[in-house]
Amino acid sequence: MPTTNKEREIRIAQRRVEGFAQQFGEAHRNLARHAAFPLVLTPDLHLHLPKNLSILNLEY
Repeated sequence: MPTTNKEREIRIAQRRVEGFAQQFGEAHRNLARHAAFPLVLTPDLHLHLPKNLSILNLEY
């Protein structure tokens, strides 16, 4: 069954995200999820994340 280019792109993106999480861990995946929304995560807020992640006992 042939797949569309969009489906192929989605599969590739999913593999890349899984590879990233395996290489760097779940805490970094969560950071990347939040950083993907630049209107929500401002540069100033991003600078404070390492402090907050240590409070939550997450590795950064």
